[in-house]
Amino acid sequence: MSNNFFRFKRFVVYQDRAAMKVGTDGVLLGGLVRMESGEEPRRILDIGTGTGLVALMLAQRYERAEVVGIDIDESAVGQSRDNFEMSEFSSRLRAEIADVRDYDGGRFDMIVSNPPFFTSSLECPDDRRTMARHASQMPMEVLVGGMARMLNEGGTAAVILPYDQAERIVEQMGRKGLVEKSRTTIYTTSRKPPKRVVSTFVWGKDGEVKTEYGQLTLLNGDGTRSDEYQEALKDYYL
Repeated sequence: MSNNFFRFKRFVVYQDRAAMKVGTDGVLLGGLVRMESGEEPRRILDIGTGTGLVALMLAQRYERAEVVGIDIDESAVGQSRDNFEMSEFSSRLRAEIADVRDYDGGRFDMIVSNPPFFTSSLECPDDRRTMARHASQMPMEVLVGGMARMLNEGGTAAVILPYDQAERIVEQMGRKGLVEKSRTTIYTTSRKPPKRVVSTFVWGKDGEVKTEYGQLTLLNGDGTRSDEYQEALKDYYL
């Protein structure tokens, strides 16, 4: 994924001007998230859109949805705008330079984020990569607060996080009235500990919503993509 672009079935993502490149986390979030209500979302927000990858994936899946990507990195927003304009979904995609703390874009049926979460690692010398990778730039409580403020009743919020941070965001979401509806634990291989969690949240109270648990193993023992991974991303990967 070190190329200047990454080609999917129905769109191309250029990444030469974005600090964070196309990666598995973004692809997993875009490929796995669904509206928990079963309804079609009309408005979708991608917080920390970067190259616009997740926004493009959701625009492909939900053919009537308006999709907005926001990011505080001006270069990344410029990149995502170009990627949006080149896609067949361009009329329904928009990218804005904005901080989730004060973004005022109305309410959304679906809000997603592949947030910065390297809270304990050393910050890298590249300021833009630091901004994109580290939670010091967008603490979890800020992300949670923004999602709760902008999510419509009946809507779905979704994140991908390291496995060891899943319970923390469940707790913080719960304080805002959002409860975990589904959790998919991601394993690189069956022999390694879990790496990531994709969690979705809906409005509710503890005890009223039953969490559904699943798991996804990405690779076979020989390093090839597993059948379940290929099935999950079949609409996107070439």
